[in-house]
Amino acid sequence: MTVEDFMEYSIEESWQKFTLYDVDKGEEVFTGTIDECPDIFMMAEVCTFDVIDKNSPKLTLNVTRE
Repeated sequence: MTVEDFMEYSIEESWQKFTLYDVDKGEEVFTGTIDECPDIFMMAEVCTFDVIDKNSPKLTLNVTRE
């Protein structure tokens, strides 16, 4: 599933803020909304996502861009 596919599950995807974590680089590569997301990340493969809780209060998608 790509980032674009995953975000289509949001009721209002243009308002949903999220972070992309590149598992190959080991770092966050983007934070913002789908409207702000660079095209280079839209087709990245979502490997997993982090559960939102008090220790991690934001939606983080763990991606790879092979």
